[in-house]
Amino acid sequence: MKIKISGLRDGDYFYNFTANFVDIDIDAYDLIDNFYVNVKLTKRGSNIILNIIVNGILSLECDRCLDSFQYKFTKAFELIYKMNDNYYLMNLDNKEPDVFYIDKNSYEIDITEAVRDYILLSIPMKKVPDEKDGICLLCNRRIDTMFLRNEQKDETNLQNFLKIK
Repeated sequence: MKIKISGLRDGDYFYNFTANFVDIDIDAYDLIDNFYVNVKLTKRGSNIILNIIVNGILSLECDRCLDSFQYKFTKAFELIYKMNDNYYLMNLDNKEPDVFYIDKNSYEIDITEAVRDYILLSIPMKKVPDEKDGICLLCNRRIDTMFLRNEQKDETNLQNFLKIK
């Protein structure tokens, strides 16, 4: 996903991309469909600000029942590019993760790696589908009873452990 920046005048520009996980080297998750990237580029002097929205649908495995379910994700983020002659030295000392220094004669900006990173950040650590009134909408089981039994076993194991000592 490359955006041509040479010859841009000050102002707002809009770009839309359609891609898939193969394009950005993510193999760990199944994508139901392509994901979509909407970019608003604002150029002001030697600064370029990209407001990016990524959305799509993933197929995840439920952590409770191990069934597959569809997870819709949307991630919005901002990247700032500053044009400078000493861009290489400035990137070495850069403490801001979303600010990049580029050569003032750069032809294009590649946002593929940033989009990939933000997609990976949008995948939840706990992969569970929605629930309503304590019932999982995927498997229709009561969630509170599924985990209550595990807590009772843990308490019994802890009591046995304390008796041994």
